[in-house]
Amino acid sequence: MSAEAVTRIRTCGCSDPPRRKCDRCAVGGGEIFVACSLACLRRHLKTAHHVTQTSIERIAERQTLANRQTRSYRERYADHRRHLMALLANAGGGPDIAILGAGNGTDLDPEQLARDFSTIHLFDLDGEALERARESFAAPARNRVMTHSFDLSGLLGRLDEWGERFPDAAGLHRAAAEAIHTLLRRIRQRFQVVLSDCILSQLLVPYRQHWLQQDPTWNLLSEAITGIHLATVGGSVAEGGHGIIAFDVVDSSVAPELQGVSPDDADALEEVVCELSARGSIVHPSEMVRRLSSPALTPFIEAPRLTRPWLWNTGVTQLVYGLSFDRR
Repeated sequence: MSAEAVTRIRTCGCSDPPRRKCDRCAVGGGEIFVACSLACLRRHLKTAHHVTQTSIERIAERQTLANRQTRSYRERYADHRRHLMALLANAGGGPDIAILGAGNGTDLDPEQLARDFSTIHLFDLDGEALERARESFAAPARNRVMTHSFDLSGLLGRLDEWGERFPDAAGLHRAAAEAIHTLLRRIRQRFQVVLSDCILSQLLVPYRQHWLQQDPTWNLLSEAITGIHLATVGGSVAEGGHGIIAFDVVDSSVAPELQGVSPDDADALEEVVCELSARGSIVHPSEMVRRLSSPALTPFIEAPRLTRPWLWNTGVTQLVYGLSFDRR
């Protein structure tokens, strides 16, 4: 657990080791409260913050506030949007597209989407942000934009349970399989194009905001969420359609050298990625190609291919790759 910007750590006072942290205290940065159990955390939230919301309600509220703060970032996201929409242009148009993690839509081009697709489906946890994204489309096209608000990790319903006791490998595997089926049922149909819009790294954030865990647990959860997401994207693409996964690999808080690289100098960016992966700071993005080529996915996914990297200014500098594939 990082102690950056923390002046005091308070505990629930129990003898059991802390497993949770207060997501409300962490927002202020002045102190952090850690608790051994959900019961102790709820007691603290009620007495210190007058909060009785469930964990999922607090997660949704935080996501809504974060999206409100970034709703004016369309100009800031211009370079990233250019790369993202070029990937979609290469996939071609069609009857429909699903965009997972659409948020406010500030990194999307509504004119291009409306021109290339008959129906646009936007998915995100934050329904309020999705309505802003929908409103960014010109009035004639707006009726062709559908919004769908729910958890795309498939596991948020387990957050409180697993905060008390993380499952063994078999339990995690069963939960992941169930999450994939649940997500595909909620998505309900298959689309000519599916875009995962830099949401993969964000799916782990709520768990990190609420839990205290060791690296092995975080690695297992990250592997599970990545597997769920790849299967969800792949399973949502219609036969003969195309999938695109845009994903951020590292940012300038971990790799400050990114700030000295031209945003479109892909050769220099790839050198940074190779150096970081060689010293174990990141997993090389080619691992995503390997995972899409796994025996579980190859029956219906073919030709996964990695783009060259680019930079995205989100307030910090993010390094982003695109991964495209075809659906058999």
